[in-house]
Amino acid sequence: MKNKIYALFLLFLSSLPHFAHAEQSEGTTMEEAKQIALTHARLKEDEIHSLKIEKEFDGNILQYEIEFYKDDIEYEYAVNIENGKIIQYSYEKNSASITPFQPDNAILPIRKIKEIALSHAKIKGDEAHFIKISQEIKRGYNIYTLKFIHDDLEYNYAINAVNGELIEYKVKDYR
Repeated sequence: MKNKIYALFLLFLSSLPHFAHAEQSEGTTMEEAKQIALTHARLKEDEIHSLKIEKEFDGNILQYEIEFYKDDIEYEYAVNIENGKIIQYSYEKNSASITPFQPDNAILPIRKIKEIALSHAKIKGDEAHFIKISQEIKRGYNIYTLKFIHDDLEYNYAINAVNGELIEYKVKDYR
């Protein structure tokens, strides 16, 4: 009896490296996910700093959360580990570089702000469905916030209402 248990134990131990190797070889590696994010951002590794990559579950999707900076811009990506697809990404400019709100500053018309967001997203105006457009003073800055949908993607933009500068954007894939 002891020999059978010992044999089963040895068989179990010998199969562990196979399972561990199979788990590592399936899906996207951390290095591949980093390259996917950098390629999408059109950046090279030597152009960024403060790179952080974490593996986590979001709902039932195992993903890499990738964060890095270039100059005063923060980039965040979520990459599906199973297929290497970008699930979500965002870009945020450090508020120190944004033109502060001044009451006498003229704000741009909503039409121009929509054009800026749609041009950045490479979407024609009649192809987007706008859900939200608002204008507010946030942390001393006059900001337009836009949310629209196109091809199962949700786009969120924050744009400086005075000079049209892109402050932040986020895209989420609902496919």
